[in-house]
Amino acid sequence: MDINKILSSDVLDIIFEGKNKQYGAYELRKTYNKRLTKALLLTAALALLIFLSTVFASVFKKKESDQLDVLDTQMAEIKKRHR
Repeated sequence: MDINKILSSDVLDIIFEGKNKQYGAYELRKTYNKRLTKALLLTAALALLIFLSTVFASVFKKKESDQLDVLDTQMAEIKKRHR
C-alpha cells in the first residue's frame, strides 16, 4: 500500500491488505458496530418489556384483592399430664 494511502485509509483496509475480503471476516468486522448497536437495543427493549410487564401485572393484581381475610382464632388449652 502506498504511504499516502495508509494515512487516509481505514484500519480494516490496512489489516486485510492482500487478503481475501470475500471470505466474510472483513464484512463482519466492518459491520461490527452496527450489529452491536442492534443487539444492545434489542436486549434493552426486551429487558424493559419484561420489567414493565411485571410492574403492570403487580399493579393490576393489587387492585383485584386489596383486602385480606383475617380469621379470629383462639388457642386451645393443653393440659399437662402428671406422672
